[in-house]
Amino acid sequence: PPAVKRLYLLRHAHAANPGIGGGDHRRPLTGLGVSEASYIGKYMRDKGWQPEQILVSDALRTMQTAETVLEQLGT
Repeated sequence: PPAVKRLYLLRHAHAANPGIGGGDHRRPLTGLGVSEASYIGKYMRDKGWQPEQILVSDALRTMQTAETVLEQLGT
C-alpha cells in the first residue's frame, strides 16, 4: 500500500505587538513565542513527525517559528 501523507499546519508562535520591530511583517517572536515553537518542535520529534517539505512566508515571526521547530526536529 502507498505511504500515508500527512499535512501539518502550524501558525506562528507568539509575536511582539505590531508597533515593535518595524511593522507587522518584521514582528519578531517574543520569549514566549520561542518557547512555544521549541515545545511544538519537541512534540513533533517525540511523535516521530518529520516533514518532508515546509512552506513558510517571509514574515520574520513565521521564519523564526519554522527555524526553532526545525532545530528541535534536528533538521
